[in-house]
Amino acid sequence: MADEPVVEEGLGSTRISRRRLMKTGAIVGGTVWVAPVIDSFISRAAAASEAHYCCCCTDPTTKGASPYQCEQDGIPTSAAACIAYCQSIVIPGTTSNAGYTQYQWCGPAPTGWNTSGGVCSGASGNCSTGTVPSPTP
Repeated sequence: MADEPVVEEGLGSTRISRRRLMKTGAIVGGTVWVAPVIDSFISRAAAASEAHYCCCCTDPTTKGASPYQCEQDGIPTSAAACIAYCQSIVIPGTTSNAGYTQYQWCGPAPTGWNTSGGVCSGASGNCSTGTVPSPTP
């Protein structure tokens, strides 16, 4: 089959043939449709393999501090990072360190954690608890 002309000339104007326009539209349309579909598969795979972590800090020594402070889903990713997080918490509206003395860190787990009451629960993963050392100045 011979190549078809890309453009047709006639009456002083240059036009794209109807056949060429249909082919180009199908290619562009297919490309536009395929990109989001591939992205949706990649996003689901990434979400399914995401690890969930939980860190709860309890027993503050500073007056005015919340009885517990928790973070989950992605941070902190280790018990050492949880301890550092507990040491760094400042009471909102002040410059006072909350002085949390206990921590619980859990992870990784394939599903999210629940942190009601200052306890990591609702998922399966390794957990560790312990005393938070006083932050060094």
